[in-house]
This record gives sequence, structure tokens and C-alpha cells, in this order.
Amino acid sequence: MKIKIDAAGKDTDAIDSMVCAKVAGQTVRKVLQTGFELKLARLDAEGAQLADFIRKNTALKPGSTQTKEELLDKVFTQVSLLHAVDKDMEETSQKLDLLLQRPHAPHKPHEPAP
Repeated sequence: MKIKIDAAGKDTDAIDSMVCAKVAGQTVRKVLQTGFELKLARLDAEGAQLADFIRKNTALKPGSTQTKEELLDKVFTQVSLLHAVDKDMEETSQKLDLLLQRPHAPHKPHEPAP
């Protein structure tokens, strides 16, 4: 994903070549481990940003009923997204722990989780 993002606008063959060069010589286990670790880092950053948005949006004082309802809808959507991110992090960390043959430590959900 990182290579695809960094190579935005390049053709598929160029991206495939960059991916192949990045994983050449590595074991499948190492490629999977790196992928899971990068995914966890991306999800953690996304979750932290969503949690920050939720905190800021719940601190707002809307001026009208319509604005209040729109804000509540937005916060509800953000909370749902945050729960999905936390679920994805838990599933990914389980896969990583299984791959590395280590005991699984459950992922701590991001705060706030209203």
C-alpha cells in the first residue's frame, strides 16, 4: 500500500516492479510480518486521528437543533469507524502473533469509545 501511495500516477507495471524489488530475497514470513506491522501502524494512526476528531466534535456547542443533529450523526459515524479500526487492529495483531508464534495480547481499543 505504501508503495502504491508513493507511486500515485504511475502505471501498474511500474508499481509491480517496485513491489517486487522491495520483497525480493525476503522470506514469505518476513513479507507477511512487515505487511501486518505496517497495517497495524497505519490503523493505529487512523484510530488516533478518529479519536481526536470525536473528542473535538463532542466538545462543540452547536447553535441550532439541525446543527446538533448533524454533529451527532457525524460523531456516531466516527465512533462506528473507530470501532471498525479497533476490530481490524485486533484481527491483524492476532494474525501477526500467530505468524510469529507468540502469545496474543489483546489490542487495547482507542479512547474515547463512547
